[in-house]
Amino acid sequence: MRPLGVYYPFKPASRVLVADVTLNDSGNSDDYAVMLTYNWVSIDGAYETDGVPRLSAHLNGNIPLGGNVGMLDGHVEWRNFKDMQARTGSTLYFYW
Repeated sequence: MRPLGVYYPFKPASRVLVADVTLNDSGNSDDYAVMLTYNWVSIDGAYETDGVPRLSAHLNGNIPLGGNVGMLDGHVEWRNFKDMQARTGSTLYFYW
């Protein structure tokens, strides 16, 4: 058993360093059925205030298929959309 307050670092092969742009402006649920209802194709405010809507990467129609994630140890892997989680959000929500 580890002592309270002691945390062990993540292994570099499991730590995401960079990820494809999989974002929406609708919400940050981890429920796949709810995520399917979000706007992934016409996202306002994704780049400063130029007024041009953006879209997520790797779409299959209106739903993301997934995205590439670059790990801290240097390898890149594909992550299916069903396995993505919301990581940030306030007005834009980023998944990886």
